[in-house]
Amino acid sequence: TKKHPDKESFVAAVVSWLKKPEADKSLMQGAIHKFNLMPSIPVSAGDAEKIATYMFEGTLEKPEGFDEHVKVRVEIVVK
Repeated sequence: TKKHPDKESFVAAVVSWLKKPEADKSLMQGAIHKFNLMPSIPVSAGDAEKIATYMFEGTLEKPEGFDEHVKVRVEIVVK
């Protein structure tokens, strides 16, 4: 991601987020407004690192309409 472009900072941020989600650390403020803050995820630090590494290195499938959604959101923020 642009906020955490390197693997080390991305993994650290995700591990921290899974342990203790905080609204001020969220990169998805819209999701918090729509769904509220998620609860902490009860996973070990090792598993959290594996999850974060997979997210960083893996190619996650984009849901249908994702690119259009992002484009619209960027246009709203830019205006």
